[in-house]
Formats: sequence, C-alpha cells, structure tokens
Amino acid sequence: MPRPGNEAGRCAEVGRASGKTPPCRVARWARRDEPRDVEFERDLELRPPAGTRASASRPVLPGLARDVAGLLRGHGAAALAPAALLGAGADAILLLRDHIGAVIVLGIALAVAFELYVGYVELIVAADRSGEHPAVLSLLRAAVPFAWPLLLASVVAVTLPLAATGLLVVPGLWLLTRWSLFAPAVVHERLPPRAALRRSARLVDGAFWAVAASVTISVLIEHAVIHGAAHGGEALTGSLPLGLVITAVATTAVSGPAAFTVSVVYERRAGVA
Repeated sequence: MPRPGNEAGRCAEVGRASGKTPPCRVARWARRDEPRDVEFERDLELRPPAGTRASASRPVLPGLARDVAGLLRGHGAAALAPAALLGAGADAILLLRDHIGAVIVLGIALAVAFELYVGYVELIVAADRSGEHPAVLSLLRAAVPFAWPLLLASVVAVTLPLAATGLLVVPGLWLLTRWSLFAPAVVHERLPPRAALRRSARLVDGAFWAVAASVTISVLIEHAVIHGAAHGGEALTGSLPLGLVITAVATTAVSGPAAFTVSVVYERRAGVA
C-alpha cells in the first residue's frame, strides 16, 4: 500500500488500477527528504508500459521547438550561465594538455559538473511545470545527489555509443537514441542508472525516428560544437582569452537547448505534460 502523503506511492496505485505505468513527474527539489518508494521504482523498472505507447504519450515533434523556446525564454539566464562555465572548463583542458595529471583531474571534474548541470536543468523544468520558482542555488543543491547516477548512466548511454559511432555509425546512433532519455528518468523517477536506461528504451520504443530527429541530433550537435570550439577557438582567433570566450559562448548556445529538448521529449513520451 502507498504511504500516506507519498506521491510516488499514489501514482503506483493509480498505475496498478489502470494497467499503465504512471510517469508522475514530481518537483524533487522540494522533496529531498521524501523516502524512496521501492515498490514504485520496481514497477517502473520491471513492468512493461502497457498502453503508454499509443494512449498516454504525445507526438514528439509537433510544437517541440516552440516548447523548448518557451523554456529558454522563461529560464534562459538560469540555464545558460552555468553552461558558459562548462565551456570555459572544456577549453581549460586544452591549456593543460602537457600536464597529464591535471588533464585527468579536470576531465573528471568537468564530467561530474556536466551531469550536475543536466540534473539541474531537469529540475528547472520540473519547477516550471509546477509553477514554482526556487532559487538557483536551491536547484543546484538538489541536483547534487543525481550527479553520480547520471554520470554512470551517461558512460553507457552517451560515451559508448559516441565511441561506437566512430567505428560503426548505425549501431552507435541506434544505441544513442535508445538510451537518450535516461537523464529525466534518473531525476524525475529517481531510478538507478540501469533501470533508467531500460526506462529510456521503453519510452523511445514506438517513436524511434522522432526521438532520433530531435534528441539524438541535438546531442550530436552539442558535442560537435563544444569540441570544435574548444579545439579551434584559440587557433581561429590567435588569442587565448578570445578562445575561452568563444568556447563559453558556443557551449552556452547549445547545452541549454539540448538539455531542454531531452526534457520536453521525455515529457511527451512519458505522458507527463
């Protein structure tokens, strides 16, 4: 039986009554002390999403750009400013390329920081949907517990498929698309990495090409722009400070829209919004 006051438990009960897996997006930044509902998470991990493929989900592409633009208008400063810092950090790795130990340490720190940013953006969207306006620092603190699960999942969902794409394009892009919605599943459904990857694959099922055309392409563009700017900014301008600025601006331009795209597509496939 669901615990009193536990929204996840109530959602699980509704799911059992209706025969569907409820996606229940909760503003977790406001409920950090809420105990995990193991039964609910087991339902999400193991139960096939009966009926969600056609009836509970919305079309992915119609109005997607409008929804992402709306989030950028409402939360642009909160989403884009941290992205600029990530971009400058990516360029800093190149400055330290002759110091292997420093590159490794900074690389790990950036990887964790990027996943912290991903969780932070997901919480921005959750707050937007609930009509609440928490402070930026509150959202960042709430995103901290999700950083390591997101990092572990991203190694499988992003790093490996991108590496595979360099060797075998089709399998790499297929995996990247299937696992592209893992981050919202980690943050909003509080799933561990393995379960989040399975949840993503189920959500993508039935809308593969639409998810590929939106989420996968946005992720590929994001990575290409960030790496291109980090490697070419200084060479293009002949100035280290200008190179750092170019990388920061490029990261700002692509990271926020890409993260919001993932979140909105998740909403539509999970039937949240």
